[in-house]
Amino acid sequence: MSRENWTKGPWTYDYKPGIDSKDKTLWGYAEVLAGEDAILRTDRGEADDIANARLASLSPEMYDVLVEALEYFDDRSDAETMTDRGDVPNDEMVMAEKIRPLVIRARLGNGY
Repeated sequence: MSRENWTKGPWTYDYKPGIDSKDKTLWGYAEVLAGEDAILRTDRGEADDIANARLASLSPEMYDVLVEALEYFDDRSDAETMTDRGDVPNDEMVMAEKIRPLVIRARLGNGY
């Protein structure tokens, strides 16, 4: 499986705190950066921004690991047949079926 067409990395994140010049309230935003280009910005509050940006910045690497894991588990998937409960999937088949929808959603979006 090939890597999808997203903004090339490495992806990182940064938090930009600030103070509103009119009413002196604190504000800030977190950015996910691909190189020097911001590709995602959040402004929900410092803790949420940093957590969301940190997680989003790992997306390309997590996707690659999921694809590798899916290939690994697919290669080892099997089912015990002719048991008193019918066909029983092995652990590898169970894991592949948990990972597969995540890879599909990453490629096609939620409406697949």
